Amino acid sequence: MFYRDRQRVRSLHAASFYAEAGAKEAQRKIGRANRLLIWESMMRYQADGVQIFDLGGWYTGTTNTGLLGVNKFKEGFGGKVVCEYEGEQLKTLKAWCGCCCAAFEETEELEDASNRSSNRPE
Repeated sequence: MFYRDRQRVRSLHAASFYAEAGAKEAQRKIGRANRLLIWESMMRYQADGVQIFDLGGWYTGTTNTGLLGVNKFKEGFGGKVVCEYEGEQLKTLKAWCGCCCAAFEETEELEDASNRSSNRPE
């Protein structure tokens, strides 16, 4: 699942059966499919003018081999690791509701635009 604004796409959630696949050949196939999915997404968003494709998160530790594998997967696409901090501290219920409403409206606008573009004749 991706979040998109005008200049950037960010991976919010990605799921894979890689860890559940017992056989190495199954893991290789799932890995290739995952890379293709990400690569095709990157190419689509680049064609739409998006300049930044953020795979989200980076494991800074050294002991969790699973997360180190995720880092290696992300490195395979090139790019660079950038440390960013973002967030908001909403101190009132009114502020929280306003923020949620704005996010909901933006999501609806993106879905409407996506539906319009997917209904275009080829």
